[in-house]
Amino acid sequence: MAIHKPLSGLALLWFLSLQCVETTITIRVLPDGNYTMRFHSRGDSADVFNEDFPHPATGEWTQSSVKIDEDDNAWTQTTHGLFSGEIGFPENSASSIPLRHFLSVDKTDGWIATHYKLDYRFQGREAFRKYPEFARQITGVSSDSTQWISEALTYIVSQGMEDIQTAQKNAIDPDLVERIQNHMRGYFSRIKEKDLFEELNQDFLQKAFSPFIGDVPKTYIQHLAEAMAPYEEELRITSGLTDDEIRLHVFLPGAITSHNADSILGDTLQWTFGLEEILNDDYKIRAASIVYSPRQIQAVILGITALILLVLWIAFKSRKRH
Repeated sequence: MAIHKPLSGLALLWFLSLQCVETTITIRVLPDGNYTMRFHSRGDSADVFNEDFPHPATGEWTQSSVKIDEDDNAWTQTTHGLFSGEIGFPENSASSIPLRHFLSVDKTDGWIATHYKLDYRFQGREAFRKYPEFARQITGVSSDSTQWISEALTYIVSQGMEDIQTAQKNAIDPDLVERIQNHMRGYFSRIKEKDLFEELNQDFLQKAFSPFIGDVPKTYIQHLAEAMAPYEEELRITSGLTDDEIRLHVFLPGAITSHNADSILGDTLQWTFGLEEILNDDYKIRAASIVYSPRQIQAVILGITALILLVLWIAFKSRKRH
């Protein structure tokens, strides 16, 4: 049986992620509390249409794509729709592999005013927890282009083995798991000093497991390669977001009462961010506004005026009696 070569292109991720896509997300909250949402991405076709930051694609959305430059193979993709309440992206996915983000828009009707609240959260990639050297490379703290690969391999193999143990199918003795993981840490640490690119392009998993071939089932390495695949894809997507830029434009009814926007242009709240903002922790966006009801305010003013007049009239009558 042919063994899948996990991360055979891992060493090239850093170079392949240098293509840039600019995505503008525009949210317009309507007076009735519904909102329109529009995604517009521009960049090379290989990056616009990949799974790094996909546009929503269910039947509730309308989507179009246009090639704008024949020489550079540049495209734009536009997706828009009308919604209410809460929505998550990608829809119906609990996986941490894709870039997940969640939007909530609330409208609260009061007696003299209507309040609007928008919360938008981009889920952090937790890179400093999973592979800190890779995170340091992204943020420019580290310039070692090979150490993060060894660290990422250790994490991915360990996660794949833990998933196999959790599923119990194809599980092996827990003590053997610990021995293999310790061996892998040392193995990956050593190969960074060799020709790492050549090593990764071979069936390195088969080679790394050679001391334990007689201790694990014959199909274990194949099952492990399959279990590792989601973690490979997670890292690939994180790497693919390296030079992408997300711009968010939000329009709310009425007067803005609070926000954490980078800037305001006219009636538009604006945020600009990229991978560094979501590399580890969640990136949270918030804004709120208020719309006063002229009719209700007039009623309050009339009521207060009437009350004042009543008090004055009572006071006048009281003085007149004395």
